[in-house]
Amino acid sequence: VTYIGDMAFSDCSTLTSIELPETIDSIGFSAFYQAISLKQVDIPNSLVYLGWQAFGDCESLESIKVPDGVTAINDMTFSSCSSLKTVELGSGIESIAMMAFLGAEAITEFTCHAIVPPTFTATFVPVFSDVIYNVTTLNVPKGSEEAYLNAPIWGEFSVIKAIGSETPTSIIIENDGIKYMLNIENNTAKVVKNRIDYVNYPNATD
Repeated sequence: VTYIGDMAFSDCSTLTSIELPETIDSIGFSAFYQAISLKQVDIPNSLVYLGWQAFGDCESLESIKVPDGVTAINDMTFSSCSSLKTVELGSGIESIAMMAFLGAEAITEFTCHAIVPPTFTATFVPVFSDVIYNVTTLNVPKGSEEAYLNAPIWGEFSVIKAIGSETPTSIIIENDGIKYMLNIENNTAKVVKNRIDYVNYPNATD
């Protein structure tokens, strides 16, 4: 078996866990859509493609780890996964599409192993629910913290730290409508742009 077909397990409301073989390289659109009792899924390292809305409305899913071979998170892939607490994206992720994590409001740890911040295919449509930016820690490769801070959408996260670090390298605070990045390692502060500026001027600096 190399492919989980479109809507293969859609609406399987009593499915609680699934282990996929290492031969799987693709998961089709809505493959597990509204599998509302699904708590755990082990995605094999062989996977290279995740279809849109593949795990949409899996409201019991608590964690997800996307392997390095996957380059894109498609539209609504994990939308409305209301119990999702931890997300780990592999080093191969290059882009994230609209509403990919919209409605996943319980995320507390979001890890992305990509050295270059993945781009967002539609910045005018939400990818995340706004509520997570102040409660979710964004873990990124060491040395990439500022790149994520200055990238569209990623820069909204209030806490950005290097993977494996116990303490954040940078914390974002806002005072009188101005956002500052506090660098804990060298005790410096830097003015950063607001969300609209990130979208329109992603290369803007101080």
